[in-house]
Amino acid sequence: MRFLPWRRLRGLKRYREVAQALVKYGYVDVVEALRLDMPLRFGRRLLGRPEAPPVSKPVRLRLLCEELGPTFIKLGQLLSTRPDLLPPEYLRELARLQDHAPSEDFAAICATVQEELGRPLTELFASIDAAPLAAASIAQVHRATLPGGERVILKVQRPGIRQVIQADLDLLRDLARLAERYLSELRPLQPTGLVEEFARSIAQELDFRHELRNLQRCAQLFADDPTVYVPKAYPELSTARVLTMEYVEGIKITDREALCAAGLDPRAVAVNGANALLKQVFVHGFFQADPHPGNLVVRKDNTIAILDYGMFGTIDAETREQLATLLLGLVQRDVAKILRALAGLEVLSPELNRRQLRRDLTMLADTYLTVPLEQLDLSTLVEEVMQVVRRHGLRLPSDFYLLLRALITAESLGRELDPSFSIMEHLRPFAERLVMERYDPRYLLRKLGHTAEEAEELLLFLPAAAMQILDKLRRGELHLGLEVQQLDRLMREFDTASNRLTLAIILAASIIGSSLILLTEMPPLLFGYPALGLIGFTVAGVLGFGLVIAILRSGGF
Repeated sequence: MRFLPWRRLRGLKRYREVAQALVKYGYVDVVEALRLDMPLRFGRRLLGRPEAPPVSKPVRLRLLCEELGPTFIKLGQLLSTRPDLLPPEYLRELARLQDHAPSEDFAAICATVQEELGRPLTELFASIDAAPLAAASIAQVHRATLPGGERVILKVQRPGIRQVIQADLDLLRDLARLAERYLSELRPLQPTGLVEEFARSIAQELDFRHELRNLQRCAQLFADDPTVYVPKAYPELSTARVLTMEYVEGIKITDREALCAAGLDPRAVAVNGANALLKQVFVHGFFQADPHPGNLVVRKDNTIAILDYGMFGTIDAETREQLATLLLGLVQRDVAKILRALAGLEVLSPELNRRQLRRDLTMLADTYLTVPLEQLDLSTLVEEVMQVVRRHGLRLPSDFYLLLRALITAESLGRELDPSFSIMEHLRPFAERLVMERYDPRYLLRKLGHTAEEAEELLLFLPAAAMQILDKLRRGELHLGLEVQQLDRLMREFDTASNRLTLAIILAASIIGSSLILLTEMPPLLFGYPALGLIGFTVAGVLGFGLVIAILRSGGF
C-alpha cells in the first residue's frame, strides 16, 4: 500500500485530524512527503498552503503536540529528554508542554474507583473531595479520607483513555514507517524504534501498579534516610487504574519566601534535594526522572517529600560505574576517561572516527579548562557535549538522557533556592566514590565470586555440550554453515571480471588470426588485402573499444 495501510482506515478521522493539524502549524511539506494528502483529501482541503503561525518552529511543534492531545503531549515530553535527537531550542520548548485537561465528571471517577476496588465507596472511604487537586490527560487526583481518619490522595485513570492512546500509538507506528520510507533525513533517528520506546514508556504510565511498585521500592531504599520522606502506599486500595497513597502537606520546593517564613533554610533544602537525587542515581541506581517543582515539597522538618512515582529510570551496577566515569571525566575535563567510559558503554562503533572524536572532546575540555568547578553550568556543558554526540552519531543508553534531564532540573531548582548552588560540586564526590569502589577488596571479591560462578556453570555445561556435538558427528547430523556477507555483489563482480577476461581473450585471438590471414593474401581481396582479415580487424576494433568503455565506466583505470 503506497499510502495509509488499509487496516487503519477505520481510524481515518484521526489521520485526517493529524494531517490537518500538521498543515495548520506549517508542516505541509511533511504531509506531502508522507503521502498523507492524497488519501485524506476531501475536495481540495489539504491542497492549500496556509501561512504558519507567526512563532518559531519549536513553538509550533509544542502547539501541535498540545492540539493533538494526550498521546502527542506525552511523546513531546519524551522528546524533550533526548538531546541526541533535537537541538536545545526544541528541548526547552517541549519541556514546557503542559499536561492539563478539563476535569472528568465526578460520578464517572467514583464509578471507576468502585469498579476497580470491587466494594462500595462508603465502605472504603469516609469521604472523597469532589473537586480534583489536579486534572491531567491520563488521570486526575482527588483528596480522600479513610475510615480511620488517614488523609490520602486518589489517582484515578480517565475512562476510555487506554483505547484513545492505543489508537494513537497505531497511528504513530504507521507514520514512523512512512517517515523511514519517504523522509531519508529522519532514518538515522530510527522513528519506528523511537515510537516503540515511547509505547513501552506510556504502557508503564497507564498501569498504576508500576507506579505503586516504584513507591514501595523508594520507601525501602530511603527508610533510614532522615532527609527524604516517601509517602505511605496503600496497595489494598490500588489497582492498574487507581492508586492510593498518603497525602503529604508541604511547601513547594521553589517557594523561597514560604520556606524562609516557615523558618527553613533554602540552602539546606537545595543540598538535601540534590543529595536525594544523587543517592538515587549513584547509590541505588533507581532515580526520579522528572523532579520538577510539582513533584517535590518540603515538610516542616526540612525533609524532601517525593510526590510522583510514575517516571523513574533504572541503571544497572555496571552501567552506573561507566556513567560515573563519564560524568567524572566531564567534571575533570579528562578526555581519556571520557573515551574509556564511552567504550565501556559500547557506544563506539567500528566505523567511528575515533581520532576526530578525541580531537572534538579535547577542544571541548580545553574550553572549560580554566573555569572553576562551582561556575560550571551543567545545562550549557551538556548542550555542547550533545553536539559532539550528534556529530558522531553516538547512541547512549536512553536512561542516560533521563539522568541528564534530572541533573539539569535539580541544578535549576537548586539555583532558585541558592544562586551559588552547583550540582557539579555535589556530583563529584558521589561519582568518585562509585569509581573508587572498583578497587575495594570487597568489590573485587564479589567480582571474583561472580567469575567463579560463571566458570562453574561453564564447566558443568561443557561435558554435556561436547557429548551432544560428538553424538551428532557420529550420526552425520553435524553441518557447518558459512554465511558470506554481500555474496551476491561479489558474484556479480566476479561474473563481470570473467566476462571481460573472456572477451579480452577472444579479442586477442581475433587480432592474431586476422594478422595471419593478412599475411597469407588469401582471396577474396579488398583494397589489396584479404577481406576476411579486414573483417576480423574491424570486429576486434569494435570489441576492443567497447571493452575500454566498460572498464572506464566502472572506474577500472
